[in-house]
Amino acid sequence: MYNDFKRLDPKARYSMTISAIIFLIVISAILFAIRFVLSHYRIPKPIIFWYDTIAIIVVLFQALFVFLKPTIGYKRHRYRINDESIEKVTGIFNICHEIIPIRRMQQINVNQGPINRLFSLATIEIITAGSAQTIDFIQIHLANEIATKLKSEINDFATKQKKDGDSNE
Repeated sequence: MYNDFKRLDPKARYSMTISAIIFLIVISAILFAIRFVLSHYRIPKPIIFWYDTIAIIVVLFQALFVFLKPTIGYKRHRYRINDESIEKVTGIFNICHEIIPIRRMQQINVNQGPINRLFSLATIEIITAGSAQTIDFIQIHLANEIATKLKSEINDFATKQKKDGDSNE
């Protein structure tokens, strides 16, 4: 079904793994800090028990994502760009297939965070009238090429719309 979709760069796995590990560390630190503060107050033991149980479940679930994101998430993450739309497929448990019509696009940005910069990857942010979508983990040179092409198509479409509007007056 997705044979003509492009796969991500293999370096995306490393970026996904590092991001998931950092998020796991941050979540664990926040939960530990809350638990530390709670231990200094007289809180009933059942509440502490349930907090600990929920915190452990959250940390284990996030630890699971450290392994699932660069394996299953990487395999399912694909995108396709044609003359009419951009399509992307993402997800681990819930597969999401998004279609973004080019005629609805208003702005294209290329972003590169510190982790993606290590691997020469970038995120293309596509802003439409109703939302913002991203295509993640694209090689930086390819992301710039795609952004330039899409900006050109947006400008061509806007120019055509303006000419059509002027001719109707």
